[in-house]
Amino acid sequence: MSNSIKNYIKIAKRTGNAVLISRMRVWHLALVVIALVAVRAATHNEVENGWYTARVRYVNWRTEYSADYTLRVKVRNDRVSNISFPKGGSVHKGRNNSGYDYSSGKIRQNSLGGWGTSVRVVTEDGDVRDYFVLLLDLTR
Repeated sequence: MSNSIKNYIKIAKRTGNAVLISRMRVWHLALVVIALVAVRAATHNEVENGWYTARVRYVNWRTEYSADYTLRVKVRNDRVSNISFPKGGSVHKGRNNSGYDYSSGKIRQNSLGGWGTSVRVVTEDGDVRDYFVLLLDLTR
C-alpha cells in the first residue's frame, strides 16, 4: 500500500471518516484495474512472435497467375511482417527500397480454428500481388 493511502487511512481513523477510506480504496482499485488492462492489451499476442511455416496462395491480379507454396513467415505483434522465399529474397512490411508497398497482415482466427491473414504488395508500376497466408505449424 502506498504511503499516501496509509496517510489517508490514519486521517480517516482520527476523524472517523470511513467514506474517505472507501473512496480511496475504490479509486486505487480502479487505477490498478486500468493499469492491468493496459499492460495486457499492450503485451498480449494471439500468436507468439517468431518464424512459422505457412501455406501461402500467391495471386498476381494483372497477369492472372496464382500458385500455392509452403513458405516461412515472420509473425510480429499478431501480423505477418515478412514472407521468405526458399531460393532467397522476401517481401516485408512497410515501404522499402525494393519499390513496393507491403500492407495488412493482421492475423485472425478462421472458422476452422486456424490462423491466417492476407498481405497486399503493390509495386511502383501498379502491380497488385496478394498473399493469402494460413499458418500451418504454431509450434514453429
